Amino acid sequence: MPNNYFLFDVKEPDEFAEGAFKYAKNIPLSELENRLNEIPKDKVILIYCATGVRSERAYNLLKKAGYKVHFIDAKIEFENGKVNIIPKE
Repeated sequence: MPNNYFLFDVKEPDEFAEGAFKYAKNIPLSELENRLNEIPKDKVILIYCATGVRSERAYNLLKKAGYKVHFIDAKIEFENGKVNIIPKE
C-alpha cells in the first residue's frame, strides 16, 4: 500500500474477521464519528464495505469533515483467501 493512502473497512468487526484487504484498518461505520482521530488528514482515504452502502455513508461524513476521500461502490466478497469485486451497474 503506498504511503500516501489510508485504506479502511467500515464493516462490523465480525464481518471484517471473515475477510478484508491486507492493509485495511477496521473502523466500523457505527464508530466512525467517535474515531475520526484515527484517520490521517494528510493521506488519500479509501473506504470499502461489503456492498458500498456503508462506505458511501462514511464517504459523506469524511467529505464534510474535509478529508480527501473515495469509496468503492461495489459488492466485495472475501472467501477462502480470495476476493471478488462485483461493480454496480
